[in-house]
Amino acid sequence: MALLWGRAGTMIYNDAYSVIAGNKHPQVLGMDVVDAWPEAAEFNANVMEKVLQGQRLSYVDRGFELNRTGAPEQVWLNLDYSPIPDEDGTPVGVLAVVVETTERFRAQCALQENERQLRFLDSLAAHTIQLSGADAILATTTRLLGEYLDVAICAYADVEPDADHFTIRGDWCIPGVPSLVGHYRLSTFGSLVEKQLHTGLPLVLGDVHEQLAPDDAQMFLQLGVASSICMPLIKDGKLTAMMAVHGNTPRAWKTNEISLLREVTERSWAHIERVRAAEQVRKTELRFVERLEEQVVQRTAQLMQSEANIRAIFDTSHLYQWMTCPEGKVIYANATALAGAGTTLAETEGQLFWDSAWFERSAGGSETVKTAMANVAAGATESFSLSVEEHRGTRFFDFSIRPMLDQSGSVIGMVPEALDKTDRLKAEQALHQSQKMEAIGKLTGGIAHDFNNLLTVVQSSLDLLSRRIPEDPRASRLIDTAKEAASRGASLTSRMLSFARIQELQRQPNDVEPLLLEIGDFLRSSLGSMIILDVQVAPALPRIETDRHQLESALLNLAVNARDAMKGEGLLTITAQARTVAVAEGNIKPGDYVCLSVVDQGEGMDAPTLKRALDPFFTTKAVGKGTGLGLSMAYGFAEQSGGGLRLHSVPGRGTTVELWLPAVGQPDSGLGNQPPLRHD
Repeated sequence: MALLWGRAGTMIYNDAYSVIAGNKHPQVLGMDVVDAWPEAAEFNANVMEKVLQGQRLSYVDRGFELNRTGAPEQVWLNLDYSPIPDEDGTPVGVLAVVVETTERFRAQCALQENERQLRFLDSLAAHTIQLSGADAILATTTRLLGEYLDVAICAYADVEPDADHFTIRGDWCIPGVPSLVGHYRLSTFGSLVEKQLHTGLPLVLGDVHEQLAPDDAQMFLQLGVASSICMPLIKDGKLTAMMAVHGNTPRAWKTNEISLLREVTERSWAHIERVRAAEQVRKTELRFVERLEEQVVQRTAQLMQSEANIRAIFDTSHLYQWMTCPEGKVIYANATALAGAGTTLAETEGQLFWDSAWFERSAGGSETVKTAMANVAAGATESFSLSVEEHRGTRFFDFSIRPMLDQSGSVIGMVPEALDKTDRLKAEQALHQSQKMEAIGKLTGGIAHDFNNLLTVVQSSLDLLSRRIPEDPRASRLIDTAKEAASRGASLTSRMLSFARIQELQRQPNDVEPLLLEIGDFLRSSLGSMIILDVQVAPALPRIETDRHQLESALLNLAVNARDAMKGEGLLTITAQARTVAVAEGNIKPGDYVCLSVVDQGEGMDAPTLKRALDPFFTTKAVGKGTGLGLSMAYGFAEQSGGGLRLHSVPGRGTTVELWLPAVGQPDSGLGNQPPLRHD
């Protein structure tokens, strides 16, 4: 996999891609993709342009000539390109999934070529089996072989006993090329040709002008031969006949073309010799079949290994990945997808994808996927977001479904993929909430600070005024009322500063149990007789370092909120337990904590209310019944103390508020070693 970032496609890739990059790695890491692969610059520029416009591209067995080992080499790749959107949905990069299929593709080509040659040999045998006479057999053979190999001339010749003179008895030529029928001498073609053919080795010339000395090449060039394969036939240790194919332009001959010419030469001359020919043909066919079977076994093993490698890539991917037939039935699902649905491939294979275990519990999901796959089956590419109900809860995914095309462009399957974005969404929501609370905190702190300065002036002025005004009961009452209002304002600003984490905490080590018992006694007298208070403290709790008065104030505010939620009557539970966090959970960092929980049996909060509950000045109480700072002050106090606050609520079942405060050591008193206490 490679990430191509930005308009230029700056490359970041994984270890598997570095293997494909070959000697270019690690130099191309961080380079623009067009500069990293200049031999495929036009292709990559087109990919970047289209994918950054929102398109998704997929290629199967796409051929390239790449220079990754110091010399150009032909490779084939399966390529999938997907846009990477920013928060606004605008593509800002490209995700490339690259699978090299070179060995598999070559194996398939070789297998196809072997099958094609086998069909040609069968066809050649069918055309010549009923013929009688050497000239008729060889005339048909040269025509079919010349057309099959797409050469200019295909000829056969008899060699005289002196092993030098030879006669081309017949040939097949393309229109416009003169026949070579006639008498010749091997010596006029040069010593290399004589030596090669007399030793029984085929003469293979891809470029006569380049491979032979000028004098040796002259005879070939006079005959219009620019490239040639000449196959000798050795009988009893002597050169007795030849069959040759010639090109009128230079040509890079392939190994299978040489082997085919050898096969045809042997078969043709064996057929002509009748009795010996039949035996020779059987042996040749047996050798050919054995060689073909060996190649098939080798290619099959290579294909199986290639398939195993591809499956390993699928099964180790963090993406949910499937493969279906054009009708939408599941053919394959990777381990990640199977684990998400809690199923197995055997249970889902053959099912319609939209009716499978992945969507059976998701309202509307089946219809959405069914509609998308109908479009993909027609050749389109679909992408959409979908929430899915899994056994581990609701998960949110970005889906993409692409068609799988054959070389003719027909849809032969579909590849759905899903990226689980649940954790990212939660992280983004947590970051948004943190940024929002930080901004509100700064605003609240600034307002509280300035308002506190104003209240100081008001209170000082009222104190001076009360001393200077003569005894006047009515004026004194007014001044006292103003002082009381100013005092309440000062209390409000104190809460606001606590939420904004500007107010300095007087933090000291405290034992949890005696602290909660004392606070419990105070709360019983404050909450009223209709509230049953139950304080539960786990044994051997560590100490906490906190501002005792701020903690008392926070617990009082939470208890009052709980009382109001229960309409003045019911069970209110306060618990204390030791907790350890190994991995950061939201705003709570790893470490040891004491969790103080305030649990009520009130009316609870729905999701929209719960989402805003920590916002300062937000309250569901009637006007004049609350400031909306109780929860936000407790949140600010917990954060400033190095811990955090968690809020859980279910409509009709009550609310739980958790204060997480860092643990700093074991308790000084022995009270913490007693069994949990209950105070009703």
